[in-house]
Amino acid sequence: MFINYCDLCNTPLKDNNYYMLYSTTPDIYCPEPSNYESQTKYNEDYDNYLTRLKKDVKSVCPTCKLVYDKIFELRLQNLSCLSNELLAIYNLPQYNNKKKK
Repeated sequence: MFINYCDLCNTPLKDNNYYMLYSTTPDIYCPEPSNYESQTKYNEDYDNYLTRLKKDVKSVCPTCKLVYDKIFELRLQNLSCLSNELLAIYNLPQYNNKKKK
């Protein structure tokens, strides 16, 4: 009997009620066909890329998925606040404190 467990909280996943999540660093390499001279080399690299993706996928229960969603929602809200503050700073009037005599 095979039982899946949540990779974050280790609770058993019931009735195929789980999510598959994949997160990676921004510098991950995904092969592009324009960089290859032959299609077979591209296919081999792409297969290697897909097998690496399959290893890094996390099975997550619905509760942990809600936590993930909330984290990203809060992150977007904070980024929005930061961008609004930066725009306000950018729109401040300039003044020149050097006075010519």
